Amino acid sequence: MTHQSYPVGIQGQWHQPESVNIPDAHLKNWLMDTGSLTERLQASSHHFAVEVLGHEVAIIAPEEAVQLYQNKPVQETYTPLDQRTQVREVLLKGNHQNWVFARSLMPQIFIDECMQELGVLGNQPLGKILFNDARFQRLDFELIQCPLSHPICEALGMVPKHPLWGRRSLFQFQTHCIMVCEVFLPDSPAYRDMETK
Repeated sequence: MTHQSYPVGIQGQWHQPESVNIPDAHLKNWLMDTGSLTERLQASSHHFAVEVLGHEVAIIAPEEAVQLYQNKPVQETYTPLDQRTQVREVLLKGNHQNWVFARSLMPQIFIDECMQELGVLGNQPLGKILFNDARFQRLDFELIQCPLSHPICEALGMVPKHPLWGRRSLFQFQTHCIMVCEVFLPDSPAYRDMETK
């Protein structure tokens, strides 16, 4: 079943981490952590769950397509059919609260040729596959700050008290890439120090 707001997407300008002023060290630690976010959220909660908003072939933003398909060998020609992309959007929930919105972009050609199980994840966390397969290499982060009026807030029915922060990175598998984007939602433990100020 697909949630009525799917696909939510993440609109806005992405930045290199060194060009961004992150409000506090605790938030920065969450944003720049290269380990499994799923495992960290599980360790921070008594109850962890994944709620799938939608998972199907969908149109992605042009700049997402440039990032996702940039590592293709130059000598090969790729048609629009080769750039069909499965878009999976989920909420990562800790203690029955929405902690993280995650948007994963997975080339259909990669799923068909290399890893069909990615197309049938259901409510299993994607990180369980990415961090237990040494063939995936995580590339550098980009960061985004979502203002209070950001469309993601309306789509998910949230009224945040401060801007939301997100990150994205590519996971490279041979000549293919998967893009994983994560936005920390208002109740996320990433904002612990901001809430106590």
